[in-house]
Amino acid sequence: MIYFTKQEKFVVVFLAGALLAGAGVLSYRHVSHRAAGSSGTVSPSARAEACAASGITRVRVSGAVLHPGVYEAAVGSTAFDAVDRAVPCGDADLTNLANDVPVTDGLEIVVPRSDSVIGGTPDARININTAGVDELDALPGIGPHLAERIVARRRTAPFQEIDDLKNVSGIGEKKFAALKDRIRTK
Repeated sequence: MIYFTKQEKFVVVFLAGALLAGAGVLSYRHVSHRAAGSSGTVSPSARAEACAASGITRVRVSGAVLHPGVYEAAVGSTAFDAVDRAVPCGDADLTNLANDVPVTDGLEIVVPRSDSVIGGTPDARININTAGVDELDALPGIGPHLAERIVARRRTAPFQEIDDLKNVSGIGEKKFAALKDRIRTK
């Protein structure tokens, strides 16, 4: 009978795991390559056919919604159905949403905000509690990664006042000073 030391057992288990992981990667590449065709990419028409066969389309929803992202929708669903799943904000302007047109795979829906009016003039400041990553990214000094951090922070607790933005990692006094006149919480 063969006896292994603790160190030898570790090496055998490690090699077996590496072998299995390698086999899994090769299998995945083989399957995805076959599904994608010889070019390695899926053509839009092939994706449309696959979606029609499965009865599912993918739609990206952004703008004045609480949960921007990519949503799966049944073939025949409307833009309103997709926006409803993303939860429209209170100031979302849904009047121009095509309620009778079915969504197609790869469609991007940007929900506009209605004009908020304070004291008779439109309020152009961005609401940091409802703005999507794209809107936050448009602010000076805010890139996509910092915009993601802002969205992640407000998921745990909405911003009560604009000063709460300083609690987000990456926003100090200097950056906040550049933003304070361009943002709001309500």
